[in-house]
Amino acid sequence: MGKNHGYRTMPLGEARKLLPSQPETGHAPNSLDTTKLGWVRAGDPRSELVLALVKEERGMALLFNDNPLDSDELPYPDADRAAAFSPLVQVRKGNYSTPTYLVFGDEDEIAPFSKGVEFSRAMENHGVEGGFLAVKGAKHIYDLDLAPGSEGWKMGVGPGYDFLLNQIEKAHLRRL
Repeated sequence: MGKNHGYRTMPLGEARKLLPSQPETGHAPNSLDTTKLGWVRAGDPRSELVLALVKEERGMALLFNDNPLDSDELPYPDADRAAAFSPLVQVRKGNYSTPTYLVFGDEDEIAPFSKGVEFSRAMENHGVEGGFLAVKGAKHIYDLDLAPGSEGWKMGVGPGYDFLLNQIEKAHLRRL
């Protein structure tokens, strides 16, 4: 078993064997959960499955293949299929034009900060309207405890909302 986020995780195959046959809809709070969503709990099969997919870099296989949990293998997606789903690839091909503003914690434990920077630069290089706000010391979904109007909100979330509201106003003015 490897280390991940400060605690041990089980391999993907073991986590899959422990999954319940019926869906569960709730999670108990856990101090190991940096997302504050209640889903990360050591020993919980659902948590272990997600963490194993991240740790073993198999998340793409789960996202891009039809019901891969029914098979013994999680094959990597075909390169063309992965490219079709990749916003970064689509920006580079000139197929992505949606104004996009990224708010990214530089200590994100789920999505690599470097990929956010790379995507933002690609948008800029291809003339896609957008922005990038790096939030120092922030992890994934860090903003759940930020109250609208608070200083943390203004510094770490507000610019994204300003961008969004500006885009809505522009769209409205184009319709007039």
